[in-house]
Amino acid sequence: MILELIATCHNIQYVNNQLVGHPLDLYPFEEIGWTLNENATRVRPPSGEEAKYAYYKNDSRIEILKKYDFEPQSIKTSVIVKDQQEKESYRYYVKGVPEFIKSLCVKESIPDNFDEYKHQVIQGWRVLACATKPISRESVAITRNKQELDSDLIFIGFIVMENNNIEAS
Repeated sequence: MILELIATCHNIQYVNNQLVGHPLDLYPFEEIGWTLNENATRVRPPSGEEAKYAYYKNDSRIEILKKYDFEPQSIKTSVIVKDQQEKESYRYYVKGVPEFIKSLCVKESIPDNFDEYKHQVIQGWRVLACATKPISRESVAITRNKQELDSDLIFIGFIVMENNNIEAS
């Protein structure tokens, strides 16, 4: 699931046939090797020898139905997606500041060692927490209330990246 989140939960787009976006979105997306279509509404995993992660079928196609832009007040971004291979498979993904994402998740999905990410932050790494939940087709059609989407999420992991902006003090 975290690969699907990385592939879909971002603000990457094509400009002059080149992928552009914030490095926190762009680098992980490029690293997993998925392909984004020209109008940024569908993604697919790599196939054959290009595939780094064999979890997804080569013919998988994920449609990005709704993107929620980065929200500074909650320091997160989110997306609703549909697996085109599955008839009724809709999912909501969100990534952002770990403490905020933790507050949106069901307690049972938070591992006991969740707060260990703080050690990575102190060492200069950027850390984003990731969560998801399945949603119904009806929810996709009528979802106007973000609070409903941003509740009872399932924590699925962290994205940890080098922070090139930290200067030695």
